[in-house]
Amino acid sequence: MSAEPAHDRLPGRACLRRAPAVRIIDIGYEWGNYRFASGWINSSKKNADDDILDPFELGDEWFEIILPSLQLVMTDRIPETYRAKAQETLKRLHLQNDERVIRQRQAWYQMYCEGELTLAGLRKKAPLIASAIEKNRCLNPDGQNQTRK
Repeated sequence: MSAEPAHDRLPGRACLRRAPAVRIIDIGYEWGNYRFASGWINSSKKNADDDILDPFELGDEWFEIILPSLQLVMTDRIPETYRAKAQETLKRLHLQNDERVIRQRQAWYQMYCEGELTLAGLRKKAPLIASAIEKNRCLNPDGQNQTRK
C-alpha cells in the first residue's frame, strides 16, 4: 500500500495555514510556521488561534479514541492550564464526534478489521485508533482479538 498524502486523511479540501506565530513578521513565511489542516476544519477555526491548541502544543496521550464509537475524548493527561483550550479545540474544530470525522475514522478502522491494514499500518495513518485497539486488547487479555472480524 502506498503512502497517501496527508490531505486524504479527512474529507474536503486540504490547506496549509499559518500558525499563530505569523504575528512575528520575520518568520511569517517560514515552512515551520505552517500547519496542515483540512479545509473545512480550518474554516471552522476562524480567528480562534488563541482559544484552541496548536498542534505543536499537544502532549502525548492528551486525547484518545473510544471504541466502538470512535469518538475523540480528552484524557486526564492534559495539564489543567491546557484543558479549556483542549475542550474548545474539540468543539470548534468538530473533532469529537462530527459525522465527517467519524466516517473517516470508520474507514481506517474497517480497513484494519478487514485485514487490509496491519496495526503498524494503521498506526501510520490513524495512531489514536491504533492505540485504542491496543488498549482494548489489554482490557480483553483472553487472547481473543475482539476488534477484528
